[in-house]
Amino acid sequence: MAMADRLLIHIGCGFTAGPSWRNFDASPTLVFERLPLVGRLYTRNQHRFPAAVRYGDIVRRPLCPPATADAVFTSHMLEHVALDDMRRALRHILTMLKPGAPLRLIVPDLESRARAYVAAAERGDGAAAHHFMAGADLGVASEPASRLARLARMLGNAAHKWMYDRATMTTELTAAGFDRIQRCRLGDSADVPELAEIEEAGRYAGPDGPELALEARRPATESEDSSLNPTN
Repeated sequence: MAMADRLLIHIGCGFTAGPSWRNFDASPTLVFERLPLVGRLYTRNQHRFPAAVRYGDIVRRPLCPPATADAVFTSHMLEHVALDDMRRALRHILTMLKPGAPLRLIVPDLESRARAYVAAAERGDGAAAHHFMAGADLGVASEPASRLARLARMLGNAAHKWMYDRATMTTELTAAGFDRIQRCRLGDSADVPELAEIEEAGRYAGPDGPELALEARRPATESEDSSLNPTN
């Protein structure tokens, strides 16, 4: 199959839209800024989503027909939805992938942050808790002062709703029906060279060590796959 014929799905793309990918984002800002008049006013002095970005919510439904995607990539998105919604998203992604095709995901690594917090707390660091909360993007340090800032915060959906370590995410991927789960690094994919269009070094590096980057695959044969009909 020619590279141009491959169906590559980028979920939660933000402003990074790879030319070889179908780029989806579920941010309310994407919908709001494309309203004919008020959207242009809202984004007049702000960075806009690229035109190639489509609205798509993987929690609600698969983003392509079953067993048609050659690869799926999602970075720093799954921690922004509730745990139950994350599980639903994984089942939808599994349905989208061709047998044997990979999902590559990156989420903040809770373990590295927790280890750094405990080490700092044991040293008596008075800012240990602040560093952990900021690094995990949990809690609220200050409320927005203006109405526009409050609107931007609401539309941005930036807060983390759940966090993961390697063991937990591996368990979740296995439960969803994935196999061949392994840790991955920037630029190490042999069968999806198009990842170079959308991977960013900063996504793999957290404040206290590497982020949690995993690759998992839909089982190569139908008999291995028990999740062909995900629960919505």
